[in-house]
Amino acid sequence: MRLHQRAAAAGFRCVMHDAVGSTNAEGLALARAGERGPLWITAREQTAGRGRRGRDWTSMAGNLHASLLLHD
Repeated sequence: MRLHQRAAAAGFRCVMHDAVGSTNAEGLALARAGERGPLWITAREQTAGRGRRGRDWTSMAGNLHASLLLHD
């Protein structure tokens, strides 16, 4: 997956994973480490996805799972 040229020109970047625990958790860890975005975190599979209200989220391989890290 590549970003559209307009997104790249606007400063968006993308980190792609085959599998990750959670794109949301990965984004949070990156933000805590100083990443400011805008950054898409994508994965073909999530092994520990998180839904609303702390519910488990099953993320089967073959779909796109993504979180967007933004900072104002």
